[in-house]
Amino acid sequence: CTVDECHRLAQTAFSLGANEFMAQAWGGDTDALVESGLALRAPDPARIVVKVPVTAEGTAAAARLISAGTRVCLTACYGREQAVVAVAVGA
Repeated sequence: CTVDECHRLAQTAFSLGANEFMAQAWGGDTDALVESGLALRAPDPARIVVKVPVTAEGTAAAARLISAGTRVCLTACYGREQAVVAVAVGA
């Protein structure tokens, strides 16, 4: 999967009537997650939601992405503590 492929898929979803599209950010650290997240949402920041994992790196990336105006969904939330972290960063 590439960023361009995600953009094409999002465009197809929007052309079929979708109101939003979720795309999973990837990378081995916070900077990489932010970089891929910004690239994924670039064509339509209002309708593309970037998913990041509820990990230390993911929540740090989520905070930075949200500050940059990116819609974020924290994923792989398995416990109360992770839900509290998600709310704390504004996701």
